[in-house]
Amino acid sequence: MTGLLKFVVSKDNEIYSTTEDGKILYSEQEKTLIKATSDLKSYHVSDIIEVIGGYAFQNCKDLKEVELPNGLRCVLVAAFNKCISLEKIVIPDTVEKIANKVFEGCTSLMEIKLPDLIRKMSINMFAGCVKLETVNIPLQTKTISEEAFADCMSLKSIHIPETVKKIGESAFVGCESLEEITVDDDNKKYSAEENVLYNRYQTRLIRCPSNFDSFIVPELISSIAKNAFNGCKNLKNVYLPPYLMKIEEYTFNNCENIETIDIPENVVVIKRGAFEGCSNLEHINISENSSLRKIEDYAFYGCKKLKNIFLPEMLTEICDHDINGGATFGECESLEEIDLPPRIPYLNESMFFGCKNLKTVKIPYNVLYLDSDLFCGCDSLKTVILRNEQTKIEEGTFAQDVKIIIDEENLHNKIYFEI
Repeated sequence: MTGLLKFVVSKDNEIYSTTEDGKILYSEQEKTLIKATSDLKSYHVSDIIEVIGGYAFQNCKDLKEVELPNGLRCVLVAAFNKCISLEKIVIPDTVEKIANKVFEGCTSLMEIKLPDLIRKMSINMFAGCVKLETVNIPLQTKTISEEAFADCMSLKSIHIPETVKKIGESAFVGCESLEEITVDDDNKKYSAEENVLYNRYQTRLIRCPSNFDSFIVPELISSIAKNAFNGCKNLKNVYLPPYLMKIEEYTFNNCENIETIDIPENVVVIKRGAFEGCSNLEHINISENSSLRKIEDYAFYGCKKLKNIFLPEMLTEICDHDINGGATFGECESLEEIDLPPRIPYLNESMFFGCKNLKTVKIPYNVLYLDSDLFCGCDSLKTVILRNEQTKIEEGTFAQDVKIIIDEENLHNKIYFEI
C-alpha cells in the first residue's frame, strides 16, 4: 500500500491506536508498531514500543533516518524492506531478534550497528544492500542464514566470530567486492586461509573472494558450496581438484572472464546454472573416462564463446524433464556441433535456445520426441542426424531446408536402448 497516507482509529477501539497525525498504527497498548504511512521521511519511535511489526516501514521510500528506542526487543519480517533512502540505523542493544528480509532492498544503507544479543543473521537480512561496505557480526551470533548478504555489492570484508556454527547456502552470493574473509581462530566449524572461507578441516570450499584472477582449489577439497565463486568477475583460471564429485548450483555463475575449465574425472553431476553467464568460457575439457552422469538446467546458459563440448558416453541426463527445465546450452552462440551420447532418453524444450551458429546435431536412439521449441533461434542449423526413425518431430521444430539423416546402422547408439 505505497499510497497509504493516514490511519484513523475509533477512540473506542481497545486494541488499536494511532498517533495524532495518523502516521503510525499501534497495537497491544502501543507496544507494537504495526505500520507506518508511506510518506514518512524521519521518525523517532516511541520508548514504549517493544516490537517493530512485520512490513512496518516497508516501501517508505523517503525514510532517511529512524531512531529506535532502548527496550525494543525484536524487529519482525521485512520491517524496513525497500526503504531505499535509509542510509544508517542503530539497532538498540536490547534487541534479541531481527527477522528475515528486514533490510532487504535498502539500496542506500551504508552503516548499521547491530546489538550483541543477536544470535542469527536471518534469511535475506541485508540482501540487495548494494552500498553496505562493512558489517560487524555480533559476537554471540550462531547462524548466518541463506543469502543473508546476497548482492551486497560493496561489502569488502567480513569476520566470522568464534560462536558461528552454521553458514547457510549462498550467504555471500553476489558480494562482488568481497576481498577479505576472516574467521576467529577458536571457531570449531569454519576456517579461512588467504581470505577463502572453508569448513574447519578444509574439505569444503564455501566462498572465494572476488579479487582472485587465478585460483587453485586445494586437492583435499571434495565439495564446493553453491555459489562459491558466483560473481568472481576477475577470475580467469581455476583448477578443480581430483576428488571433486559435484559442481554445485551456480558455482561459477557470472564468472565472465573464465576461458577454460577442466572437469575432473570423478565429477558425476554439473548442477543447475553452474557455469551460467560465463560469457568468455571457450573450452570445457571433459575426458573420455569421465564419470559424469548428469548435466542440469542452464548449466552452460550464456556461454557465448563455447564452440564445442565433448559429452562422455556415461552421461544419462541433460536437464530435468519438467516444465521448468531446459536451456542447458541456451544462448551458446558459438556452438557449432553437438553429438549427444547414447544413454540420453529425452531432450527438454529450449535446450538449445538461441544457439544461432549451431549447424549439426546428432540425436541419440533413445530420444523419441523433439519439441518445437528445442532449437528455437538456431538459424544456422542445417543437418540433424537421427539414430531412430521412430523419433517423432513436432511440427515447426526445423526449418524446411534442414537436412534430416536417419542413421539406423549406428549400433553404438542402439545397444543401450535394447539393454
